[in-house]
Amino acid sequence: KKIIKLNKEIGFLTHVRKDVFLLGLKSELRIINLKTNKILKSIKIEKDIPLNRLNDGKTDPVGKLWFGTMDNLEKKCSGSLYCLDNHLRLYKVDVKYFITNGPSFLDENNFYHTDSRRRIIYKIKIDKELKILKKTIFLKFNAIDGFPDGMTTDIKNNLWVCHYRGACISVYDLKG
Repeated sequence: KKIIKLNKEIGFLTHVRKDVFLLGLKSELRIINLKTNKILKSIKIEKDIPLNRLNDGKTDPVGKLWFGTMDNLEKKCSGSLYCLDNHLRLYKVDVKYFITNGPSFLDENNFYHTDSRRRIIYKIKIDKELKILKKTIFLKFNAIDGFPDGMTTDIKNNLWVCHYRGACISVYDLKG
């Protein structure tokens, strides 16, 4: 067992190769060798929004990293959806989120993304330049259901969603 202490809140981590991981921290993407603790790359995120932090991230079927930012106090609609491509180029894809969660991918151009505070799961279609072609509400949770949180898709493209303050996990087919 190895405990690694960090100087910032962690929103997610993803494996790159061998002992190298990418950490989504408060205001930074950090690529680090966890065996040696050597920082290989640091990419600052939203330096101009000090109360924002990174929250939830996942790689898509072709290896691009998708993640969101959110107001750490969960009051302002200052969050955004980002994509980091395989050449470490950063793209801001969408804006005006309270609490970002997900994403979860159907394929390279179609995915789900959540604004937990709004209780909405969006279905988003993008083009090759990462521009949104279509963004629709896939699901809207009722108050009794809690808030949509982390999620993933299975081999049949069913969407599995954790319910924050809803005490369950639900599964939805492509029609919701």
